[in-house]
Amino acid sequence: MKKLILLALLSSFSLVSCLENENSIVSTSTIDLFAGILPDTVIVNSTTPISLRATAPNSCWHSIRFRKETIRDTLTNFWAIGTFENHGEVCNDVLVTKDTVINLIPTATKSYIFQFLENYNKVRVDTIVVVAE
Repeated sequence: MKKLILLALLSSFSLVSCLENENSIVSTSTIDLFAGILPDTVIVNSTTPISLRATAPNSCWHSIRFRKETIRDTLTNFWAIGTFENHGEVCNDVLVTKDTVINLIPTATKSYIFQFLENYNKVRVDTIVVVAE
């Protein structure tokens, strides 16, 4: 009898765990990114703020974060990612956003190129020329 009760309990736990994940989606992908206007020219060793805002289209998105990849000392890529998670519920039609500011302090007089992945098929390219004082 005890074995039968134990078997019934184990079966019900496995059934519940299967039902809970039946309609689940969890994925991480790029989301829209807006970068503020960058100056054309800055002075060497000065601080230049780069404002970034990431936006996801509904309440099922969370864990928004920014990514920065330096390809070489004069080329930097920026993009934003988020996690989409849904377990069968309705995603509310609200924008989920996150803002940040990255301070650029160039130490050499040269041109710096920045590429911002604004959405999955659009890259904005901007250049800052660094000059001596």
